[in-house]
Amino acid sequence: MATTVRKIFDLAAAILFTSKGGDTDYDQYSPLLLERLLIEALPYENAIRAASGREELTSAPEINAIDDTVLDWDDRITRNALPHGLASCFMGDDNNKKAEM
Repeated sequence: MATTVRKIFDLAAAILFTSKGGDTDYDQYSPLLLERLLIEALPYENAIRAASGREELTSAPEINAIDDTVLDWDDRITRNALPHGLASCFMGDDNNKKAEM
């Protein structure tokens, strides 16, 4: 199922209890951090694709704008792993309970 990058950001924001415009670091760095997470998740996405007979990806997409990018990746990655990974990038030592989640 295709998921928009905006959906991933919204899911991560829900974990952090924030919203776009509420935290300048989140707004500024989220696209770059998500791009890094996509690179890390690429082997897992390709393993899922290979197991189901789908063509594997040669690279992860670049994230330049969050409102017009759609990822045709597995939901376990786009709606679970990536939002948690993105949220964890913003959880510091002062927020250990959220970081443990």
